[in-house]
Amino acid sequence: MQKPPEPEKKQAENTIDKEIIVIRPPIISPQLSRPPIETEMVVIMPNIAESLKNLVQTTSQKVEDTLDDGTVEIGTSCKNGGCNISYQGPQTNDSQCVYHPGCPVFHEGLKFWSCCQKRTTDFNVFLSQPGCTTGIHRWKKENTPSGTVKCRWDWHQTPEYVIVSVYAKKYDPTKSYIKMNPVRLNTKLVFPEEGDATFELDMELRGIVCVEKSSATMTPSKVEIKMKKAEPGAWSKLDFPRTESKKEPATSQDTKSQDDDDDLVDLSSVEAITSIGKVNITECTE
Repeated sequence: MQKPPEPEKKQAENTIDKEIIVIRPPIISPQLSRPPIETEMVVIMPNIAESLKNLVQTTSQKVEDTLDDGTVEIGTSCKNGGCNISYQGPQTNDSQCVYHPGCPVFHEGLKFWSCCQKRTTDFNVFLSQPGCTTGIHRWKKENTPSGTVKCRWDWHQTPEYVIVSVYAKKYDPTKSYIKMNPVRLNTKLVFPEEGDATFELDMELRGIVCVEKSSATMTPSKVEIKMKKAEPGAWSKLDFPRTESKKEPATSQDTKSQDDDDDLVDLSSVEAITSIGKVNITECTE
């Protein structure tokens, strides 16, 4: 029996040359040339919240009414953290001051004093925690060393903007300023109640910004600076590392309040807290 003939194999599929598609990476336009850091600075006129304007008027009046002879005004709250006693006359000095000698810490939703570590998530419970140490009342704040105030600050970014937030309270927006050029940011806040002590943030920016499209807002609890990126892309860092020829501010990692990644807040008096309405997770340590 003969084997049937095998069917003829079909010729290779269409031998007509197909179009060759070449995939190339997208064309990236050249980066903008970086202007010198010495470029003239422009003052950014911030949007000042009405609540801050009212607070400044009250603060200014208190500063003007402050007596230099050591007299304490009736109703002045004790500046020791956790003490709720107000000055009602010389007899108040004989009362016992129960306070927290440590720093208030807000970290990962928890609120506690560094001296006694009683943690809570409720802000009102935190305020009502009794002190862990007894002593004498302190009716006036101590002067800040070197005329400076340490403020907590941070930054984040979107595809189009870089936002820097400085957390501060009781600063004077009329004496403070925000200056900027395409590669530099300089912010200075003035605190009248601290004898016009200042906080300053001066840095060379990692990227380039459009000054004319940038803005700033000032509220009782923080200053927010919104800088428009001049070209798309994510910044790996906010600023350049310190060099001998450049003035570099203490970054948020350099301050004592951030060595342990905790957010320290100056809550030396309940009156100072409630006057703001609320306290952000990060605040100015006055």
